[in-house]
Amino acid sequence: MIKRIKVSELDRLELNRAQLESYLHARQRASMSLGYPTAIDDASIEDDLKSFDNGQLKPVLYNTSIVYEAFNAYEMPVRYIADCTYLSKYGDRSKVWEHRVTVDQKTGTEWLSSNAERY
Repeated sequence: MIKRIKVSELDRLELNRAQLESYLHARQRASMSLGYPTAIDDASIEDDLKSFDNGQLKPVLYNTSIVYEAFNAYEMPVRYIADCTYLSKYGDRSKVWEHRVTVDQKTGTEWLSSNAERY
């Protein structure tokens, strides 16, 4: 069985206030649409925006894609592309394993929750 995994270069985008607000609200909507009780509520978004205005936050959005290719049990080629995103509030990617990492717009907890619903 042949497997190939390709990871794209890590993109880095420094966010301005409008981009940060848009990203936080998008994450909030995504979590709510899944029925998941989100940790990103209106109060935490406002706190983050105030911290940004005070110069305490230096948000950076990191993004990469992972392409996975393999053969399934029927010898048919399967290709999957995952879009991975991490919002660092301080411009540091050393804590990339935190809960704010998303794969295809879902956090790890949201993935577990949505997969559990299938069974």
